[in-house]
Amino acid sequence: MQDEVMRAIRSARRPVVVFDVDSTLVSTAGRHLAILRAFAEGRPALRELAARLAPEDFGWTVDAPVRARMDLDPETASALQAFWADAFFSDRFLAHDRPVPGAVDFVRRVHGAGAWVVYLTARAADRMGARTAETLVSMGFPVVEGRATLHLKPSADTSDHGHKASALAEAAWLGEVVATFENEPANANLFARSFPEGLHVLVGSLCSPGAPDPDPTVLRVDGFA
Repeated sequence: MQDEVMRAIRSARRPVVVFDVDSTLVSTAGRHLAILRAFAEGRPALRELAARLAPEDFGWTVDAPVRARMDLDPETASALQAFWADAFFSDRFLAHDRPVPGAVDFVRRVHGAGAWVVYLTARAADRMGARTAETLVSMGFPVVEGRATLHLKPSADTSDHGHKASALAEAAWLGEVVATFENEPANANLFARSFPEGLHVLVGSLCSPGAPDPDPTVLRVDGFA
């Protein structure tokens, strides 16, 4: 896959490569864990369980590893979801994110080969914009330093899929979109339809419940390592 991307970059006049952020380049498992531990303060049984959990225990939801180990009463479960929804989609816990193994090296290689890198994320600019740029830079990703663009949702009210659909015109304006990387099949399928000549890659297996099957033209990889 990496060799194919590099060949596509070298063959294009002004190559553009689009990357999703959460669960594609960046693991949010540590963010889930930090949010759970903050919520568990004042709840002794939950606090003791959260202390024993590790980022590797988390997948798509914050409560799955908890429910696998203890019963949650409806009131606590509802409160946890509300606390998580507010905290996860803010910049308060972004410092707990970590790059997916191999992702930084791969993006830097793509950038160094001459591609314009577009980080097309569903994070909202009004709640997560400034810290997103800071954390990406601290991880080692090329951000806003020439041929790198961070494209966030204008506000939390904008739908994730709608945001990515509307951003494709901007990516195409920058040059020829030769490759895209996503963890959500619906978005990967959108990219494949929009840029049929490009390489479109579905990264990992973590995606929203009820996601559609990826288009047959979409490549699947476990990660960047």
